[in-house]
Amino acid sequence: MKWNIVCDSSCDILTLPDLARDTAFSVAPLKIIVGNREFVDDETLDRQRLLDAMASFKGASSSACPAPFEWARQFEKADFSIAICISSQLSGAYNSAMVAKDMVLEKFPEKKIYVVNSRSTSGSMILLAEKINSLIKAGKDFDQVVNETEQYNNTMQLTFCLTNYDNLIKTGRMSAFTGAVASVLGIRAIAMKSPLGEINVLSKQRGDANTYKYIVNQMAGLKELKNLHIIITHCQNADGAHKIKNLLKDMYGAVNVSILETRGLCSFYANTGGIIVSY
Repeated sequence: MKWNIVCDSSCDILTLPDLARDTAFSVAPLKIIVGNREFVDDETLDRQRLLDAMASFKGASSSACPAPFEWARQFEKADFSIAICISSQLSGAYNSAMVAKDMVLEKFPEKKIYVVNSRSTSGSMILLAEKINSLIKAGKDFDQVVNETEQYNNTMQLTFCLTNYDNLIKTGRMSAFTGAVASVLGIRAIAMKSPLGEINVLSKQRGDANTYKYIVNQMAGLKELKNLHIIITHCQNADGAHKIKNLLKDMYGAVNVSILETRGLCSFYANTGGIIVSY
């Protein structure tokens, strides 16, 4: 195997379509801990059981990043490996992958390994994987792939909205009273990633219609969207995802929008009703 693109499971996809013949795509799973139960974010995960466990558990749930040996196992498979990690501001996955890189290069110094801090999550990581794959198919060498990937990474944007505040309340980031009021009034928190991969709250809108219009207008103010691949991931909110897609179509006509369901880690963060837009 010549190339291996490796993502942690916050990328919200298990397989990357249209891979080059000598390219593999691998996923290093994170874990979500709910009380004394551990949910591995891989192809065996029952997302509904995870969400039900989180809803019924009175305490705060947590997550654990892939261990260095899990990354190392993937890096050892190929001559050239590129890992894509959730923002280092949100998880230790990037640091774990960097440890694994050093481990593998000490044993196999002839290999080439690069770790991308996506400073993002979900669909943004899928877009990065697609970009890397296209560069490999174009015959770029390792350094060119790395350089052009980081240039593309610097252009990535991500906006998301929340409708369920249980996790924020259980982790002490929001009072139960405030969360209850927000839920009753239909308040939707809208946020985006900062250039450093932190979370910046943009607005609090009342109702879905106002929320989705705000998101689309905010997106249009940051990028020319017409020719972009836009990925909308959602946690049990396909209706909302399609409404955002339709608003984009109304604004731009034909747009390339993919709608996917969040896997375990992003379901843990976004919770039921959450929507993440990557572009």
